[in-house]
Amino acid sequence: IEQTNVINDYENQSIEDEELMGDNDEHYRGTKRRMLSRKQREEANRRERHRMEIINQAYEDLRNVLPCK
Repeated sequence: IEQTNVINDYENQSIEDEELMGDNDEHYRGTKRRMLSRKQREEANRRERHRMEIINQAYEDLRNVLPCK
């Protein structure tokens, strides 16, 4: 009997977890993404390219410092 109760509790918890996750899905489905103007998007792209250039340069500098195999 105890074993059956444990199994039932586990199954009930799984159902509750799925219901909670479903609520989150519905919440996110209703939200809208912020639309950026063309100028804002171009500026964001410029910043991202600059960020990637900095990261790539840092990796290049690191490769020049580390010994080769």
